[in-house]
Amino acid sequence: MMSTSTQSPRLGYPVGSGSSAAPTLWDTGDTASPGGPPRLEDGAGGSNASGPQADPIDLTSTGDGGGLERTLSVDEVLDQLSSAPRDAHCLAMLDELASLGGLTLKQQVRLVGLYRQVSTACDGKAADLSARLFECHGKTEGDRRALVDWIARATSSTHGDAARLTQVGQARQATPELKQSMDAGGTSLQGAAALVGETKNLSSQAASQVIGTVIGQGPGRNPAELRQAARVQVEQAHQDTAVERHAKAMRQRHVSVTPAADGMSWLRAYVASTDATVVSSALARQARSQPAAGRSLANVEADLLVDYLHQAIDQADQTGRTS
Repeated sequence: MMSTSTQSPRLGYPVGSGSSAAPTLWDTGDTASPGGPPRLEDGAGGSNASGPQADPIDLTSTGDGGGLERTLSVDEVLDQLSSAPRDAHCLAMLDELASLGGLTLKQQVRLVGLYRQVSTACDGKAADLSARLFECHGKTEGDRRALVDWIARATSSTHGDAARLTQVGQARQATPELKQSMDAGGTSLQGAAALVGETKNLSSQAASQVIGTVIGQGPGRNPAELRQAARVQVEQAHQDTAVERHAKAMRQRHVSVTPAADGMSWLRAYVASTDATVVSSALARQARSQPAAGRSLANVEADLLVDYLHQAIDQADQTGRTS
């Protein structure tokens, strides 16, 4: 076993090899199993290594007496780090692995997950590695969906959070101010994601300028404050692109469902502000005229929304049966 003490293990394995034949892609082998992540295209790297295989590096496990026990593979080291204390030694080992060439795609995704588990101070490193994976392996839409799925699994997060992690990494590459602020603890991952979300419909250069300006206004603000500051900057500095930005945002309309605890879910709709305002106002107005029956006003609004949607679905079904 690799020691989990502060003594760093020395190494001796070909980078990218496992204790047995390393599977390509995820744990499902060379092709995705039913319910498993989709398979990346072969063009994304046959063995899923990001570059040529590195020269052998000494990584060996030592016993309590300091004697050599056996060689550890990258996968075995990752397995040990998954259950090791989240301390400076664990972080040093992750940094050492991340600096190696020739890691498989699966191993790099596991590194992203472990970085997210160590501490919030490592969020920037996780974002950077996630962005590099998309740059190297996200050649097609199917590839990108697979990467989001894997990163979500590795970080125990939603697909939306996994996508935002990658977007923050891309923004860090384009905006030195954001990288410096995150690394110094002045901006959280959630704050960075808020900035990215508010500038997503700008050009890359304009988005970088807005983010840099907001970061330059000072550290320590929460995501809501950063989001509002970015929104002000976008409206003030890029009024000429308002129509173009709205048209681009309208093409992103969608509905999503996110499972929550205790048999509940979040139902979200990304729609035009005018439509959202009309719906919200109508629900609030009608909820005030309904008997509460032990429910809060918010409860009544939610119940009305679901009732209206069920009615619309039933009417559509009846129309379809009679047409």
